[in-house]
Amino acid sequence: MKKIAAFYRRNIIILLIVTAGARSLSAQTDSIVVRTSIKYSAEFRFKDGVYLTFEHFKNNNPIPYRNIIIPKIPDMTLLSDYLLSTDSILFSDVDGKKYRIAANEIWGYSKNGFPQILYNGEFNRIPILGAISHFVANKTIIVDRYQDPYSYRYGTTTRSQIQNTELYEYLLDFETGKVAEFGEKSVEVILMRTPELYDEFNELSKSKKRKLKYVYLRKYNDLNPIFIPIK
Repeated sequence: MKKIAAFYRRNIIILLIVTAGARSLSAQTDSIVVRTSIKYSAEFRFKDGVYLTFEHFKNNNPIPYRNIIIPKIPDMTLLSDYLLSTDSILFSDVDGKKYRIAANEIWGYSKNGFPQILYNGEFNRIPILGAISHFVANKTIIVDRYQDPYSYRYGTTTRSQIQNTELYEYLLDFETGKVAEFGEKSVEVILMRTPELYDEFNELSKSKKRKLKYVYLRKYNDLNPIFIPIK
């Protein structure tokens, strides 16, 4: 019995040592995770390069410009023009393997630390960035125009189309990568994630919702900070 008791005591001690070591390693791992992501602020600058997907943007992991083979970018001030003037982008990874992607399929890019999203065929800077980001982009709308039939001798109606390009406001959901037009309805959907804000917003009149949607966007971002990887 003494031998059995000694055996269990010895194994319990070993188990405690192993458990303590595992906890210590876990704590070290957690601290590493915390250190590799930081809370976003207006002073934060993203890594420069081309984002192939939204996940590359979200993880601050663009393709560096030095890895872009085609198009050649001799003048960074004309970066948007170079990227929009080519059909595809040829780049290499860290191992030197080459890949090609259609230029109109990339998500965007970052220059001087500021991200731009490719939307509606143009690159658009994201000036307000957070859990819900805000940006503006041109949108082209095709409108049917009908000629007055009484202005013609035989009374025939003619139809033509005109294109109107206007600036629209958009919201980018940092959680899903989805883009929606910025309006009271889209704000309501987002605020559902934070019931106290949703209830406040829902009690407002239509005119107040229209006026205060920017305020509630900021409130939502203040309550839901985002963390950006820095490694």
